[in-house]
Amino acid sequence: MDEAYRLGQMTVLRFTGRDRCKVLNNLTTQDLRGLEPGVCKECFVTDPKGKTYGHGIAIAIGDFLLFVTVPSQAEKLEKHFDRFIIMEDATVKNVSDQFTAWLFPNPTSSVRFVGESVGASECKVLHPLSGQSVLFHAPWIDDLSCVAILEPMADSVLLKRFGQEVVMSDFVERRHWEGLRIQQFWPWYGQDMDDRNLPQELDRDTKAISFQKGCYLGQETIARLDALGQVQKKLVRISVSGS
Repeated sequence: MDEAYRLGQMTVLRFTGRDRCKVLNNLTTQDLRGLEPGVCKECFVTDPKGKTYGHGIAIAIGDFLLFVTVPSQAEKLEKHFDRFIIMEDATVKNVSDQFTAWLFPNPTSSVRFVGESVGASECKVLHPLSGQSVLFHAPWIDDLSCVAILEPMADSVLLKRFGQEVVMSDFVERRHWEGLRIQQFWPWYGQDMDDRNLPQELDRDTKAISFQKGCYLGQETIARLDALGQVQKKLVRISVSGS
């Protein structure tokens, strides 16, 4: 598939400052202490009780980090992150309105539309298009699917260049790719989970949770569940066949 899905605006938070990795590490399930530029990782944002306050991808680009997730989470998450920045040299800012998200099913598709590709857990700035547009691995609909968040000029260039070849979609109904997302088993915050769930209930322990990183907000609950080896409920993918 060489399609490109233009989705619209998603939640994008930018972290700057010397302690940016430390701050995000203290509030998520993933080990982000030494997140190197060019690397991105899936993670859960947790509250003091260990519940899933958010879920997304942490992206390291140059001297800043991005946290990207589903739309309409920026105000909630910005306040949450900022609340726990006390003495650290870090600032979080909502920059969601500066970007439009495009989803590419595979590296071949991203090369065709934006001239670049990324592998698993990789991210990069799309310099030929603009200085701030970013391409990152996002296994939403395939193991190697990726998302580009484009500045307005880059977005306009691609629309003009490819016209009707672009599939106009959205984040609400996820037209044309919702079935692929479900098949890929990528959970959607606000639909498949919310702040009543525990991270282990989403069955993404090996992808989004580090059990070696040490203390973080809500870590005690998550570590206890890991020691017990079970949760009371879990999101699963089922296949139903019939005539």
